[in-house]
Amino acid sequence: MSKTALDRLIELINEGLSNDVRGTGRGIWFEADFDEISTLSEICSDDLPKKFLSLANSKYPFGKSDQYQLALRLKRSIEVQNKFGSPETVSNDTALVPVFTLNSKDRARVLELCSDMRKIILASTDFDEPHKIHLLNRFA
Repeated sequence: MSKTALDRLIELINEGLSNDVRGTGRGIWFEADFDEISTLSEICSDDLPKKFLSLANSKYPFGKSDQYQLALRLKRSIEVQNKFGSPETVSNDTALVPVFTLNSKDRARVLELCSDMRKIILASTDFDEPHKIHLLNRFA
């Protein structure tokens, strides 16, 4: 069912893109068409970008130009996700971040070593200023 729903959604977007933006007045989509877009986007929500879903649930665009612009934004959100991937697929999993605990003696030693590294970086003539700043930020 999702494949058919997605096909219908693309068909409605293409209809919106067929609006003649040179003219004024009511666009090709009726309120029922826009309700259908909203419903279909919920059905296909696993396959669509979040931006698409927020656009599909926005206020009904009455005019030709507004409908064309919305259809273009809907289409573009799908194209961007297809080309660059979904932000949801990028892992922000903190389980991959190394975590460790130190006793107070070890913690003091680590901080001392970091301080020594900062002094070495600051005194070095091998790095330009932007690179020094980058390295110093790594030890912050």
